[in-house]
Amino acid sequence: MLAANAYAVEKRYADEWNSKLASTSQMLKNGAYGEALPILKGVLTEMLSVLGPSEATTYVLVVPLIQISLAEAGLGNRGAAVWHWHMAQTLYPKAAGSDLSMFGDPGAFLKKNLLSDPTPEACKHDRPEGTVLPKVVKTVEPLYPEGARKFRVRGLVIIDVIIGADGVAREPRLVKPLEAPMALTALEALRNWTFTPAQLNGKPIETRFCLTVNFKLK
Repeated sequence: MLAANAYAVEKRYADEWNSKLASTSQMLKNGAYGEALPILKGVLTEMLSVLGPSEATTYVLVVPLIQISLAEAGLGNRGAAVWHWHMAQTLYPKAAGSDLSMFGDPGAFLKKNLLSDPTPEACKHDRPEGTVLPKVVKTVEPLYPEGARKFRVRGLVIIDVIIGADGVAREPRLVKPLEAPMALTALEALRNWTFTPAQLNGKPIETRFCLTVNFKLK
């Protein structure tokens, strides 16, 4: 359960979110994944519309994000579950130490998919000579969180990802984050980008790649 003093918002929001997250936690323990998931997405959306930038915000956002990962894992949406679990870890590395044992198989699945090096210091990649870099085919513009907009937060988010030989991005890591609301929506948008994979000697290969998302106030 979240502590109300973690929020720089009205107590009524904190109490409501605490109540909903306690309920969804019990749903997940009972295997009611499909029931919990839309509630969790609604909580996260509301948080993004209200919360401004702060260290507390990062922790607050990561709690429903981990529960979303558990619900997706329980529903068999393993790609989405791992992506959101890795998002939680790069936003808040201590998330990797969460005790998920009470959530059964979904919790065990997530614990087997920890993100190595969740906070790289720079985009430094060793590639074989002659590697043709991946290319972005389609981008998806991230949501500009209303809570962050009210504080006029803007700037760049730099994300290190692995682009597989199939052109699918995985294992996102924040190299240059903005405050948590912006970083979260940038990572969520990136999940829907598409790529042509890197190539070596005419064959697709896996490689790490850095991308930049620019948040501009309009």
